[in-house]
Amino acid sequence: ADGRGVIADFGLSQVLPPSGRARDGMSRKGTLLFMAPELLNNQEFSWSSDVYSFGILLYQVVANQEPFQGINSVNMFIKTVTIEKRRPFVHASKDVPQSLVDLMEDCWKENPEERPTMTQVVRRLEAVIFEMEIPDEANRMFWMSRVFPSSSSGNSILWCKFEFELMKANPIIPGIVMKQLEPLLIGGSDTSFNKVTAKRFGEVCSWFGHIWDRNSCALACDFLGSTCFHGCQTLGITTNYLRSAIPGSFGIWTNTKGYDPAAPFTLSFTGRTQQVLHFPLLFDGKEWSLQSPFPVDGLMTFPSLTHMALHLIQQWHLKPYSMYHHSSLPPIPTPAPAAAPYPNCTHGYLL
Repeated sequence: ADGRGVIADFGLSQVLPPSGRARDGMSRKGTLLFMAPELLNNQEFSWSSDVYSFGILLYQVVANQEPFQGINSVNMFIKTVTIEKRRPFVHASKDVPQSLVDLMEDCWKENPEERPTMTQVVRRLEAVIFEMEIPDEANRMFWMSRVFPSSSSGNSILWCKFEFELMKANPIIPGIVMKQLEPLLIGGSDTSFNKVTAKRFGEVCSWFGHIWDRNSCALACDFLGSTCFHGCQTLGITTNYLRSAIPGSFGIWTNTKGYDPAAPFTLSFTGRTQQVLHFPLLFDGKEWSLQSPFPVDGLMTFPSLTHMALHLIQQWHLKPYSMYHHSSLPPIPTPAPAAAPYPNCTHGYLL
């Protein structure tokens, strides 16, 4: 019920003697598909035999199919595994990292002495999970070296503990930026959940870069601390705020009720007739894209949301609108040229 896997059915389990090895005698016991070569050959078995079985089980989970399909006799199966030494075929992909493929192949090695121990398997599986949830190596190392030791599960941590580790690594993050980061990292404006997961940390870092690194967080802080960032909101709240703003006011926000990973943020601004327009901001893992309503612009790409906001200010002459009325905050730290008067605006605010 809690999403945890359990091990059951110990009917054929044995307590190994002090030597760590045992033999089943003349009969094979177990499920053939998952039996190590030494068991199929009626040789001594050990903990390494269970590691082999786990590797085959891991393949079945990853591939979503039984191994050794097409083999329909016991003798043919034994020959395939013990003499031909064939194993299931699996190749790395976006959803199956090479580190997971390597782990499976190490588990089902022919020589039991070359297989990892289950303790090593667990450590490597944890590393695989973090690799998939936090693709960037530097972000992953921050999580594993600073966050992982402070968490109870490894995969999630209380916000207060995460904030403490983040501030230790990067004490120059402004308070307003930390306030904006909290709902982003927790996953919504409802902070009662109060936990940061490794996956969410990886997502936020893919959007804003190395927020924990004092030497490379400036761009992220520029955007997160600016008046144009509305944080975690809903479409209705954003629309109501901007409907009362002057034409040309804009904000960038993410939906508290869930979002499309390909378009995690939305640009909203007030049109000439007070109509509020919304445009999804596309993200491919490296760059941000905005499909401009103007044919002259087409699909525009930006290396960061800060660069996009500056373009909206400098080229579209939009005005950052703060939902929080932080009058002391700049719209965006980099100076922008003076905006053209409204009647002469290049794009006329669309409407």
